[in-house]
Amino acid sequence: MDSSIFLARLLGPTMGSGLLVNRSTYRTLSLEVLDSRALLFIAGLIAFVAGLAIVLTHNVWVAGWPVIITIFGWASVFAGVVRIVFPALVA
Repeated sequence: MDSSIFLARLLGPTMGSGLLVNRSTYRTLSLEVLDSRALLFIAGLIAFVAGLAIVLTHNVWVAGWPVIITIFGWASVFAGVVRIVFPALVA
């Protein structure tokens, strides 16, 4: 349970705060990333490594909120693989 709380505290502010405050900036950045295959590949590597780290340390399948972190980890692994293997499909 300690790892669940740690990851929730890490992911919550990281994912939410910037997006809520600077929505238009994030939209512009997202469009610029989609125009660059190199940035898509780097984003895929980062997403894959971050997701794999979550899955390796927190592969918890229980009824409750900790499963959300596990699902987020697996989604990040999948998104990273898709960006690395099929960058043209993402763009």
